[in-house]
Amino acid sequence: MEAHLERAGEIADYKDILCRGKKSADSPYICVHLRSKWQWQSLKNISASTFIKIRTSLSKNMHNSLQDRISDPSGVNLVISRDSTNSSEVINGTWKYDSVATASASQQCVSGNNTGGILEGEELNIYKKTSDDDDDNKYLFCVKTALVGAQPEKYVWWIGTEGNMKIRKGWGWFRQKTPTNHCVVPWQINSWYSWQKPSTTSVTNGEWKTSQTIVEIMDKNYLVKEGISKTVEKLRKETEETINVCNAAVNCAKNEVAKHKDVSRELFNKLTIAERIALTDTSKFRAIFKKADLCSCCFSDDKTTKCIHTSCTGACEKCRGETEDDDCCACGKKQELECPICMSDFKQSFMKIFKCKHAVCYKCNSRAYEVGRPLKKCPKCRADI
Repeated sequence: MEAHLERAGEIADYKDILCRGKKSADSPYICVHLRSKWQWQSLKNISASTFIKIRTSLSKNMHNSLQDRISDPSGVNLVISRDSTNSSEVINGTWKYDSVATASASQQCVSGNNTGGILEGEELNIYKKTSDDDDDNKYLFCVKTALVGAQPEKYVWWIGTEGNMKIRKGWGWFRQKTPTNHCVVPWQINSWYSWQKPSTTSVTNGEWKTSQTIVEIMDKNYLVKEGISKTVEKLRKETEETINVCNAAVNCAKNEVAKHKDVSRELFNKLTIAERIALTDTSKFRAIFKKADLCSCCFSDDKTTKCIHTSCTGACEKCRGETEDDDCCACGKKQELECPICMSDFKQSFMKIFKCKHAVCYKCNSRAYEVGRPLKKCPKCRADI
């Protein structure tokens, strides 16, 4: 490719140009007028004065080059999503490039039948909604408005029927919110209108509502992103199912353990003190049952206490609770003792309990103080108090 005036500021790759000397593969080349002749110069070697001369044409060529890469809509498919109006079943979904409809519209332009808003060039591209019902065809197409006075023509993308698409009539369920002076590809439009159909109970007509709809091109990046999203969702569901199965197994195991604990607790509580010591002292159960402390309710090795009955198997503070007059959770006996003086039964909270585990009621204990003969020995076993 030879450098000349008409290519001023044009960008080219090192493989496509004709120039003397060694070519740099890591830099684009610019067509510049240098030393009284046009030549290709590496962009990284260009001088400031030369850049100032060509920056306008360079900027224009860069813009056109980028537009050619990102704006070529031929043969691509679209995805329209996030429309929340009652027309969403028409709008949301996959829209495939319709080569037949595009070619037919292009042929009309070539044959001179460019009427009724039929466009030329990139504006001819038409997209068809994929649907199981072949009779329910919907199309995405661009409409060019007619001249109104001195106002320039405007371009608007529409979703409408096949009949409206063929004559480029601006009528349907979905349209570009702000018309543009030149046609842009649909995925570069940020704002849309959706037609809100009237409800069956409403007597008023429908209305155009601003939509948060997104139009995306189904390029490689979209397909990769969509594949990642589907894989993540699949893994999330599989993980959730696995967690539910594990939780069900854990709950089942807990229920079985609770049943075995109930049986073991009942059997353990029926053993005599000597039998319990013999059981907990065996090598088989030494790691499970602690000799010093063993809660007969939860089988923990926390510090245990017995109730007022000497035959109690003992329970930890957590299982026993704070109410001392309730039936013992370990041995199940009532917390009542007989006073050996007045021969009456009293709750634990109304008794003076000695070290020997015998007790007298507070009433008898107080009377002994009143008569000047306080109790110094247990009335039952004569142990020192």
